[in-house]
Amino acid sequence: MTSVVAAFKANHLRPAYNMLQPYIDKETLRQIFGITIAGLSLTSGEVTGGRAAVLEPIPHDQMEKWLTQTGSKTVDSDVANFVHNPDYRLNQNYKEADAFFDILGYYLSDNLLGTFRPNILRDFTRWEMFPHKNTFLQELSHNDWYVHGILRYCKEKRPPVLGPRVPYNTSFVSDRNPLKDGVLSKSELVAILGLAFVYASGAIARDDLPFIIPVTIVSASWRSARVVQGVVDLTAKPKPSVDIRMSRIVSFEKGVKTPEA
Repeated sequence: MTSVVAAFKANHLRPAYNMLQPYIDKETLRQIFGITIAGLSLTSGEVTGGRAAVLEPIPHDQMEKWLTQTGSKTVDSDVANFVHNPDYRLNQNYKEADAFFDILGYYLSDNLLGTFRPNILRDFTRWEMFPHKNTFLQELSHNDWYVHGILRYCKEKRPPVLGPRVPYNTSFVSDRNPLKDGVLSKSELVAILGLAFVYASGAIARDDLPFIIPVTIVSASWRSARVVQGVVDLTAKPKPSVDIRMSRIVSFEKGVKTPEA
């Protein structure tokens, strides 16, 4: 299996990283990587085309309860109040996205009511932060994008993974280049392939190699975001397969609490 993982790096990850353009059209995805893109529902986690869902989103009402329990619900400020002053120059896109990542961490990880009160990420989900400083994946970050907050799904709590159950990885990508509806960004593909490679490489060392590796990316640029999932199957013949699912783009130009968001 070591040779399979090495071939995956050579035939998938390296070509994706070496592409010069910031976007990858559907024909290039199909010809070079054998990838087609399916739609992904943000509310149900269901995938178009009959493909199996791999993650069930936490219902909105449940998140509201958790925010109340942790004290985050008492915060009146909207996301738009935390990010940088509006600047529509392209080189500000990733800074706004970085600020959005900070806000997600603020609501999901910070405890506003004291040490002995719940923390959403730690106490209510199966996710935990992977020690990711100086990892191979962050080395794959680029001048145009950055990979943040690698999480691994491992604890016996909610939300449920539908299948395959383990292993499961997720991360956040901030990109200078604007998101394009229906078009995969280079940063999204590299992050998905990189996360799968990092996990598979570590599993070889533990003699615990998974065959199917689901990855979810929250991708953001300026004040827009979407979810992109990839399911990497290392057992597929004649070469590993990558199944990509992409949600619609969500814009929060005026914040997440406004009717326009």
